[in-house]
Amino acid sequence: MCAFGIPLNNGLETNMAAPAFATAGTFVGAASSPCAVPVPSGVGVGDIVLAFIYCQPSKTVTPPAGFTEAPNSPGQNTATSAFDWHVYWKRATAADSGTYSFTTSGGAPTWFAGVALRYTGCVLTGNPIDVAAAAGLSVNSTSFPSTSITTTGSERLIVWSGVGLDGGFAITVPSGYTTNFTDTPNQIAEASLYQASAGSTGTLSASSTDNAGKAVWVGALIPADPQSYRPIVIPNRYVGPMALRNSFRHSDIWTPDTAVVSGDFTGTSTSTDITVGPTATGVCRYFQ
Repeated sequence: MCAFGIPLNNGLETNMAAPAFATAGTFVGAASSPCAVPVPSGVGVGDIVLAFIYCQPSKTVTPPAGFTEAPNSPGQNTATSAFDWHVYWKRATAADSGTYSFTTSGGAPTWFAGVALRYTGCVLTGNPIDVAAAAGLSVNSTSFPSTSITTTGSERLIVWSGVGLDGGFAITVPSGYTTNFTDTPNQIAEASLYQASAGSTGTLSASSTDNAGKAVWVGALIPADPQSYRPIVIPNRYVGPMALRNSFRHSDIWTPDTAVVSGDFTGTSTSTDITVGPTATGVCRYFQ
């Protein structure tokens, strides 16, 4: 008898591809509402779009349909000329095109601005943000508020974003991070870093050359499960008393005619196919 193992992720076993920054839209802003934020180029179904929205002074911001405010958003600057730094996320659909319209209530803002960035390789269901933190200054400074987060899983993309009250000044992002976007007058910046293992990011420090109010938001994007791209049907290979086996731990040990049942799949008997769904993980093993 020969033992066979069928990876549920097309040969990648349990390795995951980390999320990655893809493209950025155009930064827009005005002393009015709504703020029509351009959709990033190349957006595809299942991509995660993060919209970074600056509102001065603090007002209630209403996002367009499909967007959810990110955990711990907004970062609130209470130093001179208070403002909020909002972050919203959505999972893109085939309908994403043109602009995303964000609005405020309670009178016209002094400055209402934003940009949308696109990320690929993120989890395809549920909240794509593992953990997040936000902070703002209470006094003017050249330093952005220091932040840190502790991820709960591996293969995260740490996204740091910062905004200053005044434009036209250079922003230095946290050490080791890659700057993916800055607007033309350098009022805002977004940077990211791949973190392979679960744990703390350490203290994230950033600065700019202007002494003014600032706010930050940092979050960790969750990778797509390697099996989540499409269902896979595994034909039944039952032969005599040696049943079709399935296991969701590489080290599982099982005995004849015993199925280890876990994860998202259907068809657990020895006489049916197994259909693997988007959240199943590991390897389906059988003997022939």
